[in-house]
Amino acid sequence: IACRIVQILALGNARLTTVLAICVCFAEHLILANWAPFAYDLSFVYRNAGLLIIMVALAWSSELTARREAAAKVEVQTSKHTQALLSKLLSGLCDAVVSLDTSLNITQSAPKLGCILLRRPSFGDPSIGNGPIPFMKHVHPEDHGL
Repeated sequence: IACRIVQILALGNARLTTVLAICVCFAEHLILANWAPFAYDLSFVYRNAGLLIIMVALAWSSELTARREAAAKVEVQTSKHTQALLSKLLSGLCDAVVSLDTSLNITQSAPKLGCILLRRPSFGDPSIGNGPIPFMKHVHPEDHGL
């Protein structure tokens, strides 16, 4: 049983594991039926069928988990790439680009905005200072409603 579980983990291929598990199960039944017919009964059949089902289920669940993880990694990489491209585009079109969270706090350093506001180049960097900087604090009160 332990060897079969190691097989699932080592191969990492659900289709191959399924085919090999079925072949081993049938081979074991043929060997027991032909060489030891006196010791062969339905308990062996049930045991092997149960092991086969468990092994195939483990292999496929492992495969599906790996696929989901890979898809999530690809999605994150695509999202980061899209964000970088958008940031470059906006930096080329706008005087300053500021990253904000849902509370309208500056989340990343905004050196161009710091220069426009005559502040330090590390303006907006949350690691420098006393925490997040509220963006609306730097917007004229008449423009708050826009």
